Amino acid sequence: EHWGLPGGALSRSFSSRSLPAWTICERLGMPAAVLGWPGVADAGIAPQAQASAPWPTLVPLAAADPRFEAVHAFGADLLAAADEDAGRAAAAVRHLEEAVVGGRPIALFLGLEGLEAVSKRTFGAYSAVHLEGRQKTDAIAASAALEGYYAYADDLLEELWLRLPEPRLVMVVSPYGIREASGLRRAANLLSRDRRFAGVASGAPDGLFLLRGSGVRPGFLNRIGLADVVPTLLYALGFPAAQDFDGRAVTEAFDPEFLRRNPLTFVPSYETMRPLRVAAPPLAGAPALP
Repeated sequence: EHWGLPGGALSRSFSSRSLPAWTICERLGMPAAVLGWPGVADAGIAPQAQASAPWPTLVPLAAADPRFEAVHAFGADLLAAADEDAGRAAAAVRHLEEAVVGGRPIALFLGLEGLEAVSKRTFGAYSAVHLEGRQKTDAIAASAALEGYYAYADDLLEELWLRLPEPRLVMVVSPYGIREASGLRRAANLLSRDRRFAGVASGAPDGLFLLRGSGVRPGFLNRIGLADVVPTLLYALGFPAAQDFDGRAVTEAFDPEFLRRNPLTFVPSYETMRPLRVAAPPLAGAPALP
């Protein structure tokens, strides 16, 4: 899908060949809310029902945030990305509060795309300053914008984490990393004021998988793939994996007591499963499946 032209891919397709994780959760009786996911309309759960309902209007918050001065100085488009992330995070907090009042567990899928936008504008500067030792003023400012956005995104995640009731679980998944441009692309970027510090996704390092919450053991994991995310999420919520999944539940991410209380179980497939009419179990509970 990539033609190797300046600016990256010509198209961005999100066609799915299987059920997304939020649909599986809903079929198992756990309400799921989706915000900021590429190719999916923002939707939440109505206060008294499991049917999807529109989210409230997102309110820009980042413009007044003093922790975000470096991004303020770098460009209005990056500030817009921050506003969008902050607005979705604020809507997520409001919905979490509604779920807590209602006393029911939910699965919240939140896409925060601001970090990708900032990285693709500034990672070349970060690499030049911290890896190549360059000390030009404009490169330092662009690098500070990326560092500031990491801190800002971390603050948003912390706010969501603190709002989650026990037992709670958070997954942070980045499907790929960003690297500095090289060769002809780097030369072309230097001719553009907006892209002189651009980062690229092609040939970049692997992404990131972070897991924290009830039953999760501290430490590092190896050999984790994107296909493992959904089986691991379902296992952490107390649901079976499907035998037709490409990935596996990463059971080594959980402590021995959690593993003892939650044996790994399977269903043939979620693709043909009819939605349950029962409420979802508490986090890491044992769901009653037909």
